[in-house]
Amino acid sequence: MPRYNMDRELQKFQSQLVKFTANLPERAGELATKKVAMDVLAAVVMETPVDTGRARGNWQASVSSPVDSTTDKVDKDGETTTYSETIKIDGMSVPQGQTIWITNNVPYIEMLEDGHSPKAPDGIVAPAIHSVRRGSFGTFGGPNA
Repeated sequence: MPRYNMDRELQKFQSQLVKFTANLPERAGELATKKVAMDVLAAVVMETPVDTGRARGNWQASVSSPVDSTTDKVDKDGETTTYSETIKIDGMSVPQGQTIWITNNVPYIEMLEDGHSPKAPDGIVAPAIHSVRRGSFGTFGGPNA
């Protein structure tokens, strides 16, 4: 699997999503943004390597500004986190131009992102974004490469 440049992947993905949703009616843009955020959330949760399940359980969604705390949640299989945060995203009001943040603040998340786990040598976020760009984002007619 290729090593991805996370910053480049995120910037490219954000730019594509903003351009895509700018041409949609406001409600459709909000729904598309939420759908992509849900898919990104599910992908980062499942890309997160598991030892205790704490890192996997600490992915949190928010709108307008990132969450800056951690939780005590442990989620080895990722289902509880994916479900609860997807429900949170679905209930968000996301005006055009707002950002849905998906963050993880466990102290060692940067080491995992930098590939220090043999379970995720390519990191977490960039491979997840790459996967979503190839998959669900394309179902909305957005760029899929």
